Amino acid sequence: EAAMTFNRVTMTLVVTLFFAYIPFVGPAVSIIYCLYMLYVGILTRRYMRRKYEIPPTRFVGDYMDDSCCMVFCCACSTIQMARHTHDDKEYPGLCCTTDGLEISAPSIV
Repeated sequence: EAAMTFNRVTMTLVVTLFFAYIPFVGPAVSIIYCLYMLYVGILTRRYMRRKYEIPPTRFVGDYMDDSCCMVFCCACSTIQMARHTHDDKEYPGLCCTTDGLEISAPSIV
C-alpha cells in the first residue's frame, strides 16, 4: 500500500506542476515540452523492453506499441516501467533517494 501512496503522490505532483507551468511560459512552449517528454518516454519504454526482452504486442510493431502506450496512457506506462525494475511489496518506493528505493534494496543489473 505504501507504493501506491507514493505513486499517487508522484503523479499528483507531476500533474499539478504541469498545469501550474502553463500560464508562465505560454501554451506553445508547454506543448513543445509535452511532446519532448512524450518522445523521451517512448525511447525509455523501448530501451526497457529491449533490455528485459519484453516482446511487443502481436498486432502492432515495436515502435508503434511503445508510442501508443505512452500517448494513450503515459502515467500507466511510467508506473509499469517503475514496477518492472523492482518488487514494490518487498522494497516500496521512497522519496528523495537516488533511485527511489531503500538503501538496502538490491539493484537490478
